[in-house]
Amino acid sequence: MRLIKAKWFSSFKMNEIIYDCFKNPDRDEYNEIKEKSKYNGLRGIIERNGTVYIWSDGILHDIAITRFGLPEGVHFINETNTISFYITEEVNMEYLKEAFSNTSSLYNYFNKGTKVLWINTSWYSVPEDPYYKKIKRISDILMYQPPEKSTEEIKEKELVTSGKVKRLIKKSIKLNTNIRKQINKQLQENFNKYFPSIPLTEIFEVLKNNNVVAVQEDGTPWSGFLCGDDGNTSIELKFNDELIDNAMLILQWHKMESGRYEINTYVS
Repeated sequence: MRLIKAKWFSSFKMNEIIYDCFKNPDRDEYNEIKEKSKYNGLRGIIERNGTVYIWSDGILHDIAITRFGLPEGVHFINETNTISFYITEEVNMEYLKEAFSNTSSLYNYFNKGTKVLWINTSWYSVPEDPYYKKIKRISDILMYQPPEKSTEEIKEKELVTSGKVKRLIKKSIKLNTNIRKQINKQLQENFNKYFPSIPLTEIFEVLKNNNVVAVQEDGTPWSGFLCGDDGNTSIELKFNDELIDNAMLILQWHKMESGRYEINTYVS
């Protein structure tokens, strides 16, 4: 199998620690990341075309995407000699198979016999494909074959497409991926620095400029205050006055010895 030369992709500093991200890593880069990691593991993303990005297991995927400037893809995490996945709205079994078939740099560390420890669909609130339960090793992903659609499924799709069963389709508001990425880009540009206090008003203003509003669990505008030297919170959101069911505002803060706050915030 052809090996792709690894290269440093990006870095950022948080809590006085510098975190690196490698693109298409070789085995040495995999080991380097693991040695520097808090739990001796790593996290990564595989694009549909097989490109791989890895970083320390102490940085969540959503933070890494924003701070490293990464594309979306298959979110994976490595613990000991296993691999596990968080399934996002962009990923399904066809995507998984293509990504693992196209990649080569992933196999600089893993192999087709690597055990798949778990597949999480609840984190991003996505449907669970029945085939996920059959995946025990990476080889099971590569062996996947899409099931043939039944006559009933084809007819149902034709009816939905024609609009004859619109009344049966449950409406829900989901935040568009492009809007989420646009918001996260603006949050990164405006809050990648230190503040004398937690800048909630300024963060909410960025949301408002994209027709998104922070709200309480009952849908009313968010109100309150945050305290403590370290903490994190998640806040419900509305888009055009409709509750969003696939995204939240994530806010983390850390008070430095100088008295100023380091802020990490993004829309999940």
